[in-house]
Amino acid sequence: MTRGRRPATRPTRSGVAMVLASAALFAVNGTVSKLVLRAGLDAPQLTLLRAAGAATGLLVLCLLLRPGPRRLRATPANCRC
Repeated sequence: MTRGRRPATRPTRSGVAMVLASAALFAVNGTVSKLVLRAGLDAPQLTLLRAAGAATGLLVLCLLLRPGPRRLRATPANCRC
């Protein structure tokens, strides 16, 4: 049961935008990976490049959005909250 706020019943614009962006990036992923592999990068280097790019992108989003400590909450692994 939620306290204080009702769950969203309609998708928000930002949610729809995130879904569309992730679908577009997923569609482009295979083509870009093949081109990079053919250019001479081997698979472990490509994996490192993709992980570093994802970490950089998430860091930029965190710095831009600044969600605050209330929204970022760590819970124990065995918590059934």
